[in-house]
Amino acid sequence: MKNKNKTTRTSTQCKDTSKYSNQQFFRKLNASIKDKCKTSGIVLTDFIQTSSGIVLHAITKNRLPCCPYCGEPSHSVHDYRYRKLQYTEILSQNSKIIITCRRMNCTNDKCSKKTFMEPLKFARPYARSINEVVSRMQKESLKQPSRLAGQTLASQHIKVSSSTCLRTARSLGKENPMDIACSGYVAIDDLAYRKGHKYMCAIADHYTRRVLAMFDTRYGPEIGEWFKMHPQIKLVSRDGSWAYASIIKEALPDAEQVSDHFHLDKGLGDHMVEVIQKMICQKKNTLPYPYPSLDEARSYIMEDLYEMGEIKHRKRVRNYFAARHMQEEGIPLKDIAEKLNVKSQQVYNLFNTNIKKILSNDQMKILRQTPELARIISSGSIAPTSIEKKMDGRLCSKLICKATKGLRDRYKILRQQVRIHNKDPKNKKGTKVTAKAIRKYIMTGMTTSEKLLKLKQTQPNIDSIIQTCISFRNMVAGKEDAPDIDTWLKLAYNCNCRKLASFAEYITRDKEAIKNTYLTNYSNGIMEGTVNKIKAIKRSMFNRASVELLRAKAIYGGYYPLN
Repeated sequence: MKNKNKTTRTSTQCKDTSKYSNQQFFRKLNASIKDKCKTSGIVLTDFIQTSSGIVLHAITKNRLPCCPYCGEPSHSVHDYRYRKLQYTEILSQNSKIIITCRRMNCTNDKCSKKTFMEPLKFARPYARSINEVVSRMQKESLKQPSRLAGQTLASQHIKVSSSTCLRTARSLGKENPMDIACSGYVAIDDLAYRKGHKYMCAIADHYTRRVLAMFDTRYGPEIGEWFKMHPQIKLVSRDGSWAYASIIKEALPDAEQVSDHFHLDKGLGDHMVEVIQKMICQKKNTLPYPYPSLDEARSYIMEDLYEMGEIKHRKRVRNYFAARHMQEEGIPLKDIAEKLNVKSQQVYNLFNTNIKKILSNDQMKILRQTPELARIISSGSIAPTSIEKKMDGRLCSKLICKATKGLRDRYKILRQQVRIHNKDPKNKKGTKVTAKAIRKYIMTGMTTSEKLLKLKQTQPNIDSIIQTCISFRNMVAGKEDAPDIDTWLKLAYNCNCRKLASFAEYITRDKEAIKNTYLTNYSNGIMEGTVNKIKAIKRSMFNRASVELLRAKAIYGGYYPLN
């Protein structure tokens, strides 16, 4: 009886049920992408559910599409084309969309194009995926290696190969972005792409800590061009590189430059460690080669200046400078005449005579360059050829020989005595103290090494050298009791230390940037972390990352969204 009363469904009823289920799925599908269709300018017409996912069919609803070349609206249809684009996942399934697009005739006679494809709001021309899919591909490709990016996108139901992810990331790094936001305070430093062979340069923002640009060269002209494209930059921090200083000064003459205090301390240590090592390796008062101080070199030059010319001319020059010196001390004219053993009228005439009428042309040239000449000699250059190179053609070798004759004769004797003394077999070299202990002694004045403590007995000027180094460290750190840069330069030149005078010469060339080191709170420390980050990205790709890929991942990857 139960079998007789049981009702069976007809084939028509089964078809109606399947149709009902399809309608339910279509409603869910339409509801999920309804808002997207409204904003994107398309109308969903049909869908097909396959084993590989969902295929959507749509048509455009723009009545008068505009020509992308001239902006003129058009109503003339040339023909219809189909665009197949990869879509985002729908109901946790892979999806594609096929859009029937119109190819329009441009009604503008002046336009260079006769036909154009109807533009889509959510996809670029010739693209194979919608913009949302492309942005996901870019985001994942920049965050991680291409193979992992392909796996992550597959979990989001987006089919893409690892090669496509690699090309997507690399296309972003072809050039440095010119419209990138910048606070106006940046840092610059170089990094090794292949150590010892190829170097790159990176620029980062002090406040956002964002990499603004990367260059495949260390000192190329494109760095200066980039700075010229960003005139809003007010301050640039850098290391002690003179090449970067000249590039920045040429591109941004009004921008301030800040030299990094870590590199300054390291530079001082590199200069002075060798000096102290030589001192402690010389036993029983072994002497280094002597060099004159700044004041001593100036006095020797002036003595040679007085001895140029005939006897009558030399006497007049000496009386002129002696009278001027006594006048500055406040001595009356009568007393000056008595000390010079001349008449008062002659002293009066000397005071009212232009110095150009007293000195010859050669003497005037030497007098103008006397401060620079004395500074170069005190920094450790006595040979006329080396002085001429550092003078950059301001004095010829003939005048340099005349101006340094007495000084060279005097120090030739002193150097010969030092050479004989140092060749004595009793004065042999001993063992060296570690560079770390010497650096600590230079920067703090404290040490536990007996050899360093005994330096005061053998080297009388060691105290002045150590105090000058400590005062430099305090000056760079911005301490209150530290001297200013001009005072420190005088201390360095008067220490009778060649290496310290050479370091002071470098400080003189970069005085403004070093002054900003202790007047501002900016340093180049941000670039140390930035360089380490870029190196970590390079090593994660087994050091095979191209310059374009490295630039894209450093500027965009994992920090800020793409525009």
